[in-house]
Amino acid sequence: MKFTKRKKMAVGILFLIAGLVIFLAYFYPMKQATLSWNKVSDALGKFEVSAFFNEGEVILLEFPKPSDVNIPLPFNVTIIAPDKTETVFEAELLMHIPFVQWNITLIENDGGLEVEEGFLGGTAMQTGNYTGRVDDTLIVRNIFGGPPSVLTFYRGIVGVNIVYPYQDHLPLGIALIFVGGGICSWAYISKKPLLDRKRLERKRLGR
Repeated sequence: MKFTKRKKMAVGILFLIAGLVIFLAYFYPMKQATLSWNKVSDALGKFEVSAFFNEGEVILLEFPKPSDVNIPLPFNVTIIAPDKTETVFEAELLMHIPFVQWNITLIENDGGLEVEEGFLGGTAMQTGNYTGRVDDTLIVRNIFGGPPSVLTFYRGIVGVNIVYPYQDHLPLGIALIFVGGGICSWAYISKKPLLDRKRLERKRLGR
């Protein structure tokens, strides 16, 4: 297939445009939401912990590390809102070596929290004191070797990071610009008369 000057120029311009778009995308920022945790309250050797939260804040209840010898059976955990409505979860220890992993299932929600599946907590729907309570049962005492050594309430802190997600594409953009520029240059000089090209070559060599 024979490439005419117009086709060569069109291909070169396409490469230039693609390279320029990718190059400019390098400088395009995006906002990325982050969630960090700030400890609000903890209770040592007890089956419940309380802390004050404002409506809209994210609440997380955390267990201590389970004992080395335990029977991993499910047990109930309740988070009580300021108006005494309850959100009940079922917690089941899946593994504790090499890291602790819990399976959290929502059983009942009376409206005190807005809950996401698999999360021991949620978004506070009221302002006031929330109480996290672990059932005092033989299963819980077996898992933790007695009352939980510590129960901790955390508050989620939502932040925003500025990221540049297309930084890795910068070399590709530069390469396309060079390729497109080369093709356009080739298209521009390819149809010049041979005599003109020789004259330009002699001028370049200083003859």
